[in-house]
Amino acid sequence: MARARRVRAGRWPALTISLWAAATLGPATILAQAPLHVSGRVVDADGEGVASVRVTLELRTPERDVRTRSATTGRDGAFEFRVDVHNDDDAEIVVSALHQGVEYSLPPLLPPALPPAGARAEGIRDLRLTVYDTALVESEPALLSVSTRHVLVKRSGELNAEVTEIIDLSNPTRRTWAAGAGRGLWEVALPDHAESASVGGAPRSASSVRLRGDTVTVAGPLPPGHNEVAFRYFLPVKGGPYEIQLGAPTDHLELLIESALGPRRIRGLEERGSILINGEPFRRFVGRRVRAETRVEFSLAPGFGGTLLLRALPALLFLLLVGGASLVRLRRSRALAPGQPEN
Repeated sequence: MARARRVRAGRWPALTISLWAAATLGPATILAQAPLHVSGRVVDADGEGVASVRVTLELRTPERDVRTRSATTGRDGAFEFRVDVHNDDDAEIVVSALHQGVEYSLPPLLPPALPPAGARAEGIRDLRLTVYDTALVESEPALLSVSTRHVLVKRSGELNAEVTEIIDLSNPTRRTWAAGAGRGLWEVALPDHAESASVGGAPRSASSVRLRGDTVTVAGPLPPGHNEVAFRYFLPVKGGPYEIQLGAPTDHLELLIESALGPRRIRGLEERGSILINGEPFRRFVGRRVRAETRVEFSLAPGFGGTLLLRALPALLFLLLVGGASLVRLRRSRALAPGQPEN
């Protein structure tokens, strides 16, 4: 599925192989070059070709050089490029299209291996890039649902817990939602006492996610299908209980809390055992078809099951050994008869 994102302000200029590379590699080792044909169609939600759409091809090299080509689709939505490529397996091709102010792109493509000198280069053909009509949301909320929501809580020093949330927003329609001026398509409030919040980091993140005070706002655009929203914040381990603000019905909600943080109170979710993440055990709490008004809370137990207890354990063992030895000596002294010397 094509992914929508905001239009970038500009493009990198086309670049060629540097003179330094040619001088270093020498005539016998200069990378082979051949024309590569890339073709396909831009279609709408019904599979019909869309005319007069600007299509851009970017050839990206490992050295972060970017060569750009542009074309406009014909009446049947067809486009075609011819670009010179080198036998560099790490290069990739990105094809995107601009439609109604929204940019859609295909996943990166790898150029095929170049043939021997004089042979015809294999092309990349029959690409299919789907674009959608854009619906501007000004007065009514967008038709969105929360498919999955993962909340990961792990240690961050002695006094804080780091919380990472990844939310899958589903657009079940056949239109791309875009927010009007000053509006958001979807938003969720952070828990009380959340600090140092930041947004971004999801593999397929929504194009525009903003942090406004203690609220995460998605402005779009959001194409049909699944769009991920990711954000992070920190909570004091001595506070709580902390409420996970839902804001919308959620098909699958999963809360993962590092076992060392000693979660002691969970409300609105069922415990489903433990899992290992990067070698650390996490307790798992799950809710399915969670209603928007459901109150979901969790509390932590600092110093019990956490790093404070682990650091205090040697001292506790020492005190137990000393106390045990003293108790044995006291019992032996009481067992001796009056005036009998101790051996």
